Amino acid sequence: MNALMTKGQGDLDSKSKNPAKPPPQVGPREVLIRVQAAGISSSETTMLRGDLKSADKQKFAEDRGYDISGNIVAIGAEVVGYSIGEAVFGRMLTEGELTEYVAVPQHQLARKPDCLTHEQAASLPWAGLSAYQALMEVAELRDGQKLLVHGGDEDLGTMAIQLAKAKGAYVITTIQGCNQRWVERLGADQVIDRHKQDFHELVQDVDVVFNPYGDEVSMQSFRIMRPGGKLVALHGAVDPETARQRGHNPVLRFVAGWRAGKVLATAEENGVIYRRVFVRPDGHHLSTLAMMVDLGLISPVIDKVFSRDQADEARRRTQDTRVHGKVVVSMAAPAEDLATVH
Repeated sequence: MNALMTKGQGDLDSKSKNPAKPPPQVGPREVLIRVQAAGISSSETTMLRGDLKSADKQKFAEDRGYDISGNIVAIGAEVVGYSIGEAVFGRMLTEGELTEYVAVPQHQLARKPDCLTHEQAASLPWAGLSAYQALMEVAELRDGQKLLVHGGDEDLGTMAIQLAKAKGAYVITTIQGCNQRWVERLGADQVIDRHKQDFHELVQDVDVVFNPYGDEVSMQSFRIMRPGGKLVALHGAVDPETARQRGHNPVLRFVAGWRAGKVLATAEENGVIYRRVFVRPDGHHLSTLAMMVDLGLISPVIDKVFSRDQADEARRRTQDTRVHGKVVVSMAAPAEDLATVH
């Protein structure tokens, strides 16, 4: 069993040269998956290199992992609703390596939509879950609301636009490239090129802001929101309520509030609710996304598919190039007898 990625920090080029390992044992509520494709996110490969080391990352660590799509080859004793051979996709939380075979808890998976290839399915979980949980669960986006999506021409933004349009929102997005027509086809009602236009001059009274970046963009966005609006951030300051929901003790919640002080104070001055969102694997949410794919309401966006032998090149692409969609590694290999995997 060949390892695609390994744990630790350092030179990415050294990370796909591990010796073969036997398939992992499955726990009672896990399924063993032969991975057919894996999606790589730029923020995760950046953390793998060690570029984002900080006290905040240690205290409020991201739920790191990888997106996968593949076929079930073994099932734990307490798993229900799945059978060997089924195609599934999901989000795998791990600080370690992604290999040909992975054992994943049942609740982190859903059945792969028949209309998607494994490569397409592997591009969906992280972006789909991030946008769904931020917009539908935390911001509680409603039909007719005005939404500003920052980075609509990037992985998270493309999914946020599609989900919001499916919900019936009016979608404004900022982009940083020559992709206006493309994001309009995704559903954006108004597109702002941040290199040429100032969104403060063009947008007012926004109900919800989706910010996949960090504190600087949050601070820039509060003053164009209506009182009572909600800003959901995928990176940056951790508000005390989010820290509480994640199970942090009162001391860490106080630390979170202190570090987020400027962001929280500015949000309060503008009458805006600020929430930091940490994406989590959720099979029910994945099933909802799969249903929306089947209905034609959303579709995954792939930047480029690499072969397993090009894994290092795939990771470099997430760092060195502005990607418009997910970078995916196809694990396709010569056929093997799945019955030999136990």
